[in-house]
Amino acid sequence: MKRKKEAQKLPGTSVYLIYLIAELLLALYIQGRIVLEPRWYGINFIYATIVYILLRLLIYCLKRLRLAGSSLRKIDKMTGEEFEEYLGLLYDRKGYKVKYTPGTSDFGADLLLKKKGVRTVVQAKRYKNPVGEASVQQALSGKGYYDADQCVVITNSYFTPAAEALAERTGVTLIDRELLGTRQMYV
Repeated sequence: MKRKKEAQKLPGTSVYLIYLIAELLLALYIQGRIVLEPRWYGINFIYATIVYILLRLLIYCLKRLRLAGSSLRKIDKMTGEEFEEYLGLLYDRKGYKVKYTPGTSDFGADLLLKKKGVRTVVQAKRYKNPVGEASVQQALSGKGYYDADQCVVITNSYFTPAAEALAERTGVTLIDRELLGTRQMYV
């Protein structure tokens, strides 16, 4: 599973190769010949890099705005990664410091939250069916692995009675469809 931060890297070699070809064609079109002055390419390269970075920033901001205004219907259509990003955005807006764990080998935590010295692990489950006790066990595992103070399981669905019973006995906070985005979500 790739993480969203990987998708936001600066352009690779292939993008710069395309850029160089476009520069040559632009110089040929504007001046009727291939310009051999390095200054021409250097200045245009700087302009193109600035435009590229601004476009990536605009796309990032628009994606955050789209996620922030998600309804339950939109949440139900999200991928697991988009749901994690959505939750991270909600917690970020409430003043939490948010870190995403790796897509694989996350040891039971999808998000690591910190606010006022309290560390919380979040196990995010974007499911169609009720979430079982395995998710509560994963959150407990993440709490121990990341040395967190508390753990939460958040879903766009509901929890099974077994998951609710285990969470009550172990102190895991459960946030289901009814509490998603409400004040109770912010422990």
